[in-house]
Amino acid sequence: MQKEYASDASLATRQRTHALYSVPKVNFTEWVLDRVAWRGDERVLDVGMGPGTYFEALQTRVPRGQIVGGDLSLGMVRKAARHAFRGSAVLFNGDVQTLPFPAHTFDVVLANHMMYHVPDIAHALNEIHRVLKPNGILIAATNSQFNM
Repeated sequence: MQKEYASDASLATRQRTHALYSVPKVNFTEWVLDRVAWRGDERVLDVGMGPGTYFEALQTRVPRGQIVGGDLSLGMVRKAARHAFRGSAVLFNGDVQTLPFPAHTFDVVLANHMMYHVPDIAHALNEIHRVLKPNGILIAATNSQFNM
C-alpha cells in the first residue's frame, strides 16, 4: 500500500475513471458531506485524506471551524500541502490507529475510502471514537458496485 500511495497518481487514475464511467453522475464528495447538518464551526479531522479531496467542500461548510487532515502516506500529505485550500487545514503524517490528539477533540471525523487499508479496523475505530466529542459524527463512506 505504501508504494501504491507514495503519490496520488494511482488514486487520480481511479478518480478519473469513476468521473468518466460511474452511473449515475453524482459528486460523491458533496453527497457524502450533505449527510451532515453542519453548524459552520466544527472541528473536523480527515484521516486518510489523500490529496485533500474534501478540503474545498469542507471549507464552505465550516468557515468558522478547523480542518485537520492526516494520511499515512507522506506523499499524500505533500500533495495535500500543495492543495489550493491548504491554508484552511492543518496537516500531519500519521496512522489512524495512533492519532496524536487528546480525547474529545473533534466534532466530525472523516474516514472515507480508507478503512479497508487499515490492518486493525477495530483499533482504528477505537481511536476515532476517542478523539470524537461525545456527540461527534464519524463519516466513513466508500463507493460500491452500486455506487453510494
